[in-house]
Amino acid sequence: MYFDDEFFLHENTPITKSEIRAIVYSKLNLNKKDVFWDIGAGSGAVSIEASFLCKKVFAVEKKLERVKTINENIRRAKAKNIDVILGEAPQALEALPSPTKVFIGGSEDKTLELLTTVERKILNGGIIVATSITLETLYMIDNFYKEQKKEIIQVGVTKLSSHKKRMFIARNPIFIITVWR
Repeated sequence: MYFDDEFFLHENTPITKSEIRAIVYSKLNLNKKDVFWDIGAGSGAVSIEASFLCKKVFAVEKKLERVKTINENIRRAKAKNIDVILGEAPQALEALPSPTKVFIGGSEDKTLELLTTVERKILNGGIIVATSITLETLYMIDNFYKEQKKEIIQVGVTKLSSHKKRMFIARNPIFIITVWR
């Protein structure tokens, strides 16, 4: 199921843009057998669309206002099989069932602890996809998985502006890191 970015309530809440979500889903290769973790769920856009493809989705978010936004977006999308977890990763991940697929949309200053927990909990054959807008986070993830099969791409999206003068407006480039376990 696909939703335009405008469908999601996300004022003052991060959202993974639709073009990036499409690439993330293609890298995750989601299916009806998957238990999926969305870490740093923000608006819930990734979790909600993934819920139509997966057996079970856990949207982990540390900010109460964002959890309220996620729950409202779930209601509006009529999504099922999503548990919204209010808590800070990696601690909030400990009680969750082991995932087959993981998306890391935000890790702030806990990248290494988060990766260590994900690595310990993910099932054999799982896939991890992380996005980063900073070189520091990209470097940490790349270094953590230096011996693993992985792919790193950078994506830049430009969109046509619909203001008085038509011109393309660039969005921030983003790194997408895929790790196969």
